[in-house]
Amino acid sequence: MPLTINRQLIEFQGDSISYNGSQVPYNTPRAAEIWEAAEKAAGALGLHGYAGIDFVVGDLARVVDVNARPTTSIIGITLIKRCQ
Repeated sequence: MPLTINRQLIEFQGDSISYNGSQVPYNTPRAAEIWEAAEKAAGALGLHGYAGIDFVVGDLARVVDVNARPTTSIIGITLIKRCQ
């Protein structure tokens, strides 16, 4: 069951990278494409239960990391689900 699409706020300046939190949920016009790619990745890896699938979205939605455990985004996801 898909929960949310989230966005990591990362800033690139020269040689430095800054993580500035996340946006939970992130409403994107590319949601259908991202959900389809997540479903394919989960199926290919045989995932069951909670999994966080990280993407870089450019010309295509590309999987770059899979976390088979809750990560810090679960805090925001929990708050969203309580408000619905």
